Amino acid sequence: MTYVSTLVNGGQQKNRALPAGVGDAVTQALNGRALPTDAAHRLALCESDSLPALCRAAAELRDRGKGRIVTFSPKVFIPLTRLCRDFCGYCTFRQSPLESKSLFMTIEEVVAVAKAGKQAGCTEALFTLGERPEQRYPEAKAWLRAAGYRTTLDYARDAGGCR
Repeated sequence: MTYVSTLVNGGQQKNRALPAGVGDAVTQALNGRALPTDAAHRLALCESDSLPALCRAAAELRDRGKGRIVTFSPKVFIPLTRLCRDFCGYCTFRQSPLESKSLFMTIEEVVAVAKAGKQAGCTEALFTLGERPEQRYPEAKAWLRAAGYRTTLDYARDAGGCR
């Protein structure tokens, strides 16, 4: 039987027994060996009472590999356009031309947001845009053409200073 130490009741450690097949897979992983497909399946399908021990083993593997330091890079968010040809159920960002104040940010607006981000300590810019809105919306296609671009990506390259 394999035992994995877990924290319970305010930080006290308790050794938890794992079922043989699951325990063997956890031991393999903790010993740095790759898991065969059947062992990975056993972990994925284990009973819920094994989850605390599995989470502890996963945390130990994470700590060994990556440590406990969380890093981040401060980014300024630049929504070049909120138009998109797709209608993904999870997306709360997308708007239609009727909902949007403007179809695309102007280069001047992009530069102003980037400068404000830099002043606030941001070291990267995260451009967001929809999937080829010019394919769904004639207004987007017309805006891009009038600005001298064929696609949203062409415009994004210039807006991001990549040309």
